Amino acid sequence: LSVNGTISVSGSLLLPLISTLAYSGSSVAVSGTRGVTNGTYYVLTSTDISQPLANWEMVLTNNFDANANFSFTTDVDPGDSMRFYRIQLP
Repeated sequence: LSVNGTISVSGSLLLPLISTLAYSGSSVAVSGTRGVTNGTYYVLTSTDISQPLANWEMVLTNNFDANANFSFTTDVDPGDSMRFYRIQLP
């Protein structure tokens, strides 16, 4: 028996998925699934989806819950014709 000290891990990474978005007045409530249990996530936003990710604005930092779900509410500018959101993992 020979051991070389390497570890192999297989599987696939499921990225967080926004499942609900509700706009009301000057705020938007967003929720979703497939996070990392109790892990940290960042919410990024942009009015131009084609902008490089480095140019998106970080609007908050939060934690997934014990079931790997997330939810947040953030203010929006009613003057924006479009606004995009992205969940980013550290």
